[in-house]
Amino acid sequence: TAVPEVFAGGHKALTAADATVTPALASPGKALRFSPGSPQHLRIARPKGAPEANGLAPGLRGSFTIEFWIRNAAGSSTDNTLVRLGTNPLKALKAGYRSGYFLFEFNTQRVRTEDPVLESDMNAWVHYALVHAADAQSATIYRNGAAVGYAEGFSMPLDPADGAPLYIGGDPANPAQVFSGLLDEIRLWDGVARRGSQLQAESRKKLAIGREGLWGYWRFDTASALFVPDDSDGGREGVLLSAPLY
Repeated sequence: TAVPEVFAGGHKALTAADATVTPALASPGKALRFSPGSPQHLRIARPKGAPEANGLAPGLRGSFTIEFWIRNAAGSSTDNTLVRLGTNPLKALKAGYRSGYFLFEFNTQRVRTEDPVLESDMNAWVHYALVHAADAQSATIYRNGAAVGYAEGFSMPLDPADGAPLYIGGDPANPAQVFSGLLDEIRLWDGVARRGSQLQAESRKKLAIGREGLWGYWRFDTASALFVPDDSDGGREGVLLSAPLY
């Protein structure tokens, strides 16, 4: 079942990043839909042909940015996990809603939005970015390009020996924390702490392949029933588990 995105207007109207890229407006794409009451998620592991011990290495050892569009729907848990990376509970990176706030945590450190956002995020496309700046040891939550949460004291985000996959849209370790709604345009930047001005300028643009620091890019426009290609050309293919639809 396909869920076509509406690019013709509204907050999430994608355009081309440069003249070499076909504008998304010319060819509406798809978003990944998660249904209530089912522990669905997208799993992203090592590139094809990479050593078994490689996991997601060498990514996310210093500065990084994870950004995505989200549209919450009725049925979402007030506590849910939208992003999880790492198996060590003391070092794992997690992000999602907690009691109406949006929370971003790793290495037992956490930052949340200054105000509750879940109610205002319902039934509307919202862009989130989770940014770790290694030099400042800081973590920032951006909502639609504006900083809405900030904290310092964040050290190395992940255990270098942890080869766990990246989970999007759900956490297998917490199946009761269900997300219901749409996710799209997931971008993962390695070694890059993106600024609010960059997020505002490019969150509605389709990015060109080969962008420096763009470590993973999942648009869902050419996904199959089970697999989601990596549009960064990095080969980090995603696997759809428990059949989320698009």
